[in-house]
Order: sequence, then C-alpha cells, then structure tokens
Amino acid sequence: MASIRRKDVPPGPIRDLFDRLNELHFRAGEPSVREIVEGIGKGAISTSTVYNSLAGPKVPKWGFLELIVERLNGSAEEFRELWQAARLAEKDNGNRTGTEKPPEAETETAGSGNPVGGASIPLPPTTAPA
Repeated sequence: MASIRRKDVPPGPIRDLFDRLNELHFRAGEPSVREIVEGIGKGAISTSTVYNSLAGPKVPKWGFLELIVERLNGSAEEFRELWQAARLAEKDNGNRTGTEKPPEAETETAGSGNPVGGASIPLPPTTAPA
C-alpha cells in the first residue's frame, strides 16, 4: 500500500483540517486510496480525488470530504466546521496554494489595457511596411 504524501501547508485553519484528516486516516488503519474508494462505492469518487483530498494543499469540496470522513468513521459535523474554517482561509488567501503567481506578479488589469500600479509594459518595435 502506497503512503499518502502530504503537501506542505502553512500553519492555520487549512493545516488544522489536513492534520485532523491525517489523524483520522491513521486511526482508521491507514487504508489505501483504493480501499477508501471501494468502501465509498465505485463511481462516487475517483482515486485521484481521494488522494488529493488527503494530501492537500487545496481544500477539497465538501461533498468529497464528507464521503471520505464517513468512510473513515469520522464525525461529519466536526469536519464540516474544520472545512468551513479552511475554505474561508483559502478564500482569504485568494485561493493561492503556493503554486499560483502572487497578485503582484500580474502585469495588467483585466479588460483595461492599463498596467497594474502604473508600470509600463514595453512593446516590441514595429517596422513600417516596405
């Protein structure tokens, strides 16, 4: 059985969710992703969704997390509270999980054609038609 490699998550509500989920997985005997899927019922959730839900760093959708928690004999009520706090933190962070560009890396405002912060963007030189 392959272990689930958790992604690094900074301290806070998102880490709290993944720490508690990791503990629940451990207490359930560390079933494999495939065993979790089979216990939930094939077709209800994919193995990649279960893996990503356990590994992070992105907070999974509640419906998927609820299926996993119930399969691992956890409290859906407890995890709903943890999930809500984690989703709010993720939204407050602009849905960034460390893989996206931070907002300051963007160069234009959508639709305006104007650079963010008044910085200019050099254009390539044009040549006159001959």
